[in-house]
Amino acid sequence: MATPGERAYVRLQNAKLLVGKQVRSFDFADRPGGRDIEGERACFVQGQVLGITDPDEHPTFRGCARYIIHVTRKVSGGEERDGGASIMYPPINGTPTWMGSVTDGVEHINFEKADRIIAERVREFQAK
Repeated sequence: MATPGERAYVRLQNAKLLVGKQVRSFDFADRPGGRDIEGERACFVQGQVLGITDPDEHPTFRGCARYIIHVTRKVSGGEERDGGASIMYPPINGTPTWMGSVTDGVEHINFEKADRIIAERVREFQAK
């Protein structure tokens, strides 16, 4: 069985695969409709992953590696929004939360429909 440090290393290596890619970061990914991209429940930012914060060095996010996303689109309540931060720092997928789950709200936006269905089924299986 992997140690917490080994699991953190694997999460970080997987996160690095998204650097340079276009992604959506969903605010409420684990709730019903939380991954909607249109309609009143749609709530996400979209942009390019510029890098990953260093969990040992970053002054604000010490102990928690995060994506560095240059935001090009914001949607809240199904409406396009202007303003706000142009850089967002969601935690890398797989980060344990204080509620006992793990984060998985950042998705590569070029997923094919079949890939998305498979990913949802994997999450459902892992939740059991």
